[in-house]
Amino acid sequence: MQIEFSTITEKAERYELQGQDWFPDELGSFVPAGTTWVLLRRRPAGEVELRGEFTGILSGVCGRCGVRTAEQPLQSRFEYLITEREEPVGPAERQCLEQDVQLMYLQGSIIDISRILREQAYLESPLRMLCSPDCRGVCPGCSALLNVEECSCTREPTSSPFAVLGKIRQTKGS
Repeated sequence: MQIEFSTITEKAERYELQGQDWFPDELGSFVPAGTTWVLLRRRPAGEVELRGEFTGILSGVCGRCGVRTAEQPLQSRFEYLITEREEPVGPAERQCLEQDVQLMYLQGSIIDISRILREQAYLESPLRMLCSPDCRGVCPGCSALLNVEECSCTREPTSSPFAVLGKIRQTKGS
């Protein structure tokens, strides 16, 4: 959904998005659990205030075992102040304040609501979903699914460079 910046008035307008076409496929499957909406209103200074919300269930493959389905609630409430002014170029390093994070400099004259929703989905999504908190994953040696079966690997002593320290400790104690 795209909205022309110049058409937004001081009277708040609410837009409801149907479906989940805006949701990034690489994050998994998203099933909306409520209304996805955005509210746009022009402020007296000329900026546009944007508020929005989406809720739903995110599902994908477990990040540990790679087999079971993992589901997690996903919700975001967000707020931006959008301006057509050019972004000021300042020093290379400076402290980022909260109002800096919420200020969006529009490039062009179109506000892309779908892009803003996708950005929020990335920010709210977990890095890795788990099918259960106690998921044991996959054995790196024999690829056994540890939630279902025991590992068939033989535990051989590792040839770690720190193994020498263990020997020193053993000889000192005797």
